[in-house]
Amino acid sequence: DSTGKVADVRLGKTSGNNLLGDAALRAALKSKFTAATVDKKPVAVWVTYAVSFVLDDKKDKKESSK
Repeated sequence: DSTGKVADVRLGKTSGNNLLGDAALRAALKSKFTAATVDKKPVAVWVTYAVSFVLDDKKDKKESSK
């Protein structure tokens, strides 16, 4: 929106995994942006971006050794 707050999210392309899609949507809703401007006035715009997930197996190994 014109304050930089995310007002609506949509999943454009899915990995096919519902849990990852839901996580991406939740992350997007928590995001905050600097609003776009027209004639130096803030305006709402749509933004498209990719969300990448990286699995860290090192953490899993540390937890399983406890």
